[in-house]
Amino acid sequence: MRTPLLTEIIQGRNTLRVELRFRNRLREQLNRPSITAGLLYDETFYRELVERWKDEYFSIQKINSKIIGMQPLAH
Repeated sequence: MRTPLLTEIIQGRNTLRVELRFRNRLREQLNRPSITAGLLYDETFYRELVERWKDEYFSIQKINSKIIGMQPLAH
């Protein structure tokens, strides 16, 4: 049995893309002596980045949660 592609899973659904960008002073922001592409394959580092993304996302002030169940209007 094949695993469905992400595009198949989200097709026809409302989605939200949230990014966290590090633009300057990466070593200082990520508290590392050096940053390399290979570091992205390090599971510990990757998990730290995901945790940091999660913390940043949940620190965003959200509008009242009653709108979460809102449905789009039909055309």
